[in-house]
Amino acid sequence: MSSITDIQLEVKDITSKLKNLYAELEDLKSKDVNVNKIDFEKMKSLAKTYPIKDHPLRHMDEYSQKLYLTMLACIAQFDTNNIEDKLRFIQRIICGSNIKIKIEDISKAALQINGKLMDEFNIALSSSGLSINFAVDIMLVANLSGKCEDHVLDYISSLFEVIKLSKKDIQFVIKMSKAILMQDAEIYEDILTDPSIAVKLVSFKMYTADISKDRYDYYIIENSLNKIVVKSKEKVVFNCNLQELLNGKSDVALENLIINLNSATQLNFEENHKVTFKNCEFIGDGGDKYLTLEFITCKMVRIESCIFQNIKTPQGMLLGVLPLNRGIDLIYINNVVVINVTNNKMIKCDVYGNYSGGSCESPHIIKIVNLKNQEIKNSVIKNNEFIECTGDKINC
Repeated sequence: MSSITDIQLEVKDITSKLKNLYAELEDLKSKDVNVNKIDFEKMKSLAKTYPIKDHPLRHMDEYSQKLYLTMLACIAQFDTNNIEDKLRFIQRIICGSNIKIKIEDISKAALQINGKLMDEFNIALSSSGLSINFAVDIMLVANLSGKCEDHVLDYISSLFEVIKLSKKDIQFVIKMSKAILMQDAEIYEDILTDPSIAVKLVSFKMYTADISKDRYDYYIIENSLNKIVVKSKEKVVFNCNLQELLNGKSDVALENLIINLNSATQLNFEENHKVTFKNCEFIGDGGDKYLTLEFITCKMVRIESCIFQNIKTPQGMLLGVLPLNRGIDLIYINNVVVINVTNNKMIKCDVYGNYSGGSCESPHIIKIVNLKNQEIKNSVIKNNEFIECTGDKINC
């Protein structure tokens, strides 16, 4: 955990970087830009014909939208090459998402941006979860004039550092920008080979309609800061690191997915979580690639028509997570308001092999505890089948 001193130093570091970015921005601004000479009415008319629909920017508040678009316009006006094409791209976003901001106002604001606005922009972006979207948009805008100038790329690199993009994020941004600018299906397919990256693709469907047709095996319906929904029309293999995929999400829904556990996986859902696993298969190796699911004080847990196969719970206790007075269950549900655990198959699952005995409670494949009267009324637990399993089956 970061100390208060560490946090203060980090804030000072970011503030210093923002000041440097603003100073660089002043130097980079083109002195030849005259927004009064741009035919904005013609630009709006053309943009209306080709709107960029469903941009996630539409979910931000109006002031944050203005900051986001103003920063894009700053990059657009670094040089005058194809400046109208760049601003038209921004207007297509405005038009497609019914944003109530005028491109003329954005263009003028970009020429007058100051350090305070950059600071506000950074705060708004970090709270929105749209940092990667912004990074891709900025790369698209910068490259609409052809080859992006080195000094502009240097500035963008510094900006990526300030908005805290990881190396993996930047690799994704570069690949996605190339795929969109070139409308290249091969580059797009290359992104799809890494599911932990591919889950971000839903945020770019407005750019990739022509290169993504028939190229999804699964469909990421939503992937936002707190929510992820991954569904397929038919059951398909979805190779991913579940722990990385679901980390930090409070609202989770997976449907029609076959998930081969590629590592030891311990998923803990607490307090406000709503979790649905429907018609999914979780397949282990009977050894180290184990799975444990914990749901504590959640609003709703639904595990329906799923298969858990060849899964063994881990050796010993998971200290700091599981209380020491019980063994390690495969599925542990404690004090959950609405429970639906129905029509599941447990095949060759083993929880008893790692039970240390003594004063510990015997582990179960499914254990449900602390059900209150109201929760009993809201709960359905039935038709769960156990085939060649080792250990106690179900306790509730």
